[in-house]
Amino acid sequence: MNYLKCLLLVLLTSTLYSQVERVGVVMAVHDGDSYAIFFPDDSSRIWVRVIGIDCPEVISNHITENQPWGVEIGTKVRELLKGQPIIAITYGYDKYGRLLARIFHNSIEINDWLLASGYGVYLTSETPLKLRRHYQYSRSKARKDRLAIWGDPHMMTPYQWRVRHWRH
Repeated sequence: MNYLKCLLLVLLTSTLYSQVERVGVVMAVHDGDSYAIFFPDDSSRIWVRVIGIDCPEVISNHITENQPWGVEIGTKVRELLKGQPIIAITYGYDKYGRLLARIFHNSIEINDWLLASGYGVYLTSETPLKLRRHYQYSRSKARKDRLAIWGDPHMMTPYQWRVRHWRH
């Protein structure tokens, strides 16, 4: 029985973090960490969430109010990525059905750029082990330099904002 549990755990973990590289074009940007991407290999348009990063929230079907920095960060990402080719290294799906991915544009890893610019918080729980140290460093440097969200003395994490502003 323990063998079956271990085997199931290994299979689930390898499925969650199995990497597939796909080329696409960003069609829409909801906020700093969620994008609609068209993948020409199968003509699909899929919502993608950058893995390991949580950016400030904007009004949606679930959120009642924009979080400070949410609109500004979404605009910066939109200006950088909308209509642009990207490479997505995918890691499975989140609980909302969005594809989790590292996104690259012009040799820049967008996930790391978000952290290094102070545009998001780092989510340890969903970040593959090999990326954790680098993401922690980028987040820590932005926090130390008080960039963007880290310069706000009343900053709430996006999770804290969702708890307070969830539409019921």
